[in-house]
Amino acid sequence: MNILIIDDHRIFSAGLEFLLDGISENNSITTEVSCEDVLKNKDSMIAPDLILLDYNLRNTYGEQSLTLIKDAFPASIVVIISSEESHGIIHSMIEAGAAGYIPKSSEPKLLEHALNLVLAGGVYLPPQAFDTLGRRIQTSGAKSLTERQEQVLRGAVAGKTNKVIANELDIAEGTVKSHLSSAYECMGVSNRTEAVLVAAKFGIGSPLPSYR
Repeated sequence: MNILIIDDHRIFSAGLEFLLDGISENNSITTEVSCEDVLKNKDSMIAPDLILLDYNLRNTYGEQSLTLIKDAFPASIVVIISSEESHGIIHSMIEAGAAGYIPKSSEPKLLEHALNLVLAGGVYLPPQAFDTLGRRIQTSGAKSLTERQEQVLRGAVAGKTNKVIANELDIAEGTVKSHLSSAYECMGVSNRTEAVLVAAKFGIGSPLPSYR
């Protein structure tokens, strides 16, 4: 598996690389300290399967960094690794398309669990992400989704852009938006972050539940 670590704390990056080697074999790991360096070296890189992106980087941070990296590698899974643990920040990064958010204070076993989940097509959120929003949707219900709505929703929850989903399903971007809006309405949610939390509630062990 090709893995790209983007973090300007070299000691942390080295420790993360060590942990990744223990989780799975035959990893090819590249480390960079900034989004600028990634973009500069992009043409010489093999597109990574997994990108671990620090929230706070030199010159860029948060959604700005995530957008730059997702635009550069639209097919890659991007997971945020950060010392920031505010549920508001976590929600904003999931909403922006991250496939997971792992606090730097997490235990190594949690890292393994989180990465296994996102590589299987799911989305990982730490417990603190469920504090406020999780309580609000705890009793939410869901109506049946059509097959196409579920296909589009799976793509959105996995962090894919509407353009990527449209290309994969061979439909127009406008159609993706329409299906996504209908799917959110069926689930009783208004955005991707809430959809992820509902999926976690109803779809234990799978990226998204089947509401049939």
